[in-house]
Amino acid sequence: MRRLTAWALVIGVLALAVLAYLGNAWLFALYLAALGNAVSFHWWYACSRCSNLCCPFNVRSSEFFVRSSAVRMVGERDREFSDIRSLVAGIPLLLSVAIGVVGAWMFSWIAAVVWLLYISIAGYAYWKNSCAHCGNDCPANGNPAYREWKQGPG
Repeated sequence: MRRLTAWALVIGVLALAVLAYLGNAWLFALYLAALGNAVSFHWWYACSRCSNLCCPFNVRSSEFFVRSSAVRMVGERDREFSDIRSLVAGIPLLLSVAIGVVGAWMFSWIAAVVWLLYISIAGYAYWKNSCAHCGNDCPANGNPAYREWKQGPG
């Protein structure tokens, strides 16, 4: 299910690119540049150091979203926790999506609203399936074991 929700998010981001292209070519180009920057920054800042093996976007995860089937990594723990500030890496992604939404709105406000509804549902499903097991320092982290680890003993 985690892999499915990850693909839903990727398809949503690509669909937004199409809508932005149909709305305004300049905003489409700006969206692609901002999205490329956001993904690169996220990969450099968070993914390269992430120890969260429940994340379908983590290459070391057994449920990495581009694998054809789940595998068990030898010598890796199921869950580890870290102090990576995921929100810092998420802000550029949200800014690029905002640019894409403006471009999509210029194409059709109905298409933009439908896309926002789709990405909200996909984002909620991702949060329910992945963030409940997350080990990173993020405001959306829904893992009670992580919160206990973060507070420390006593």
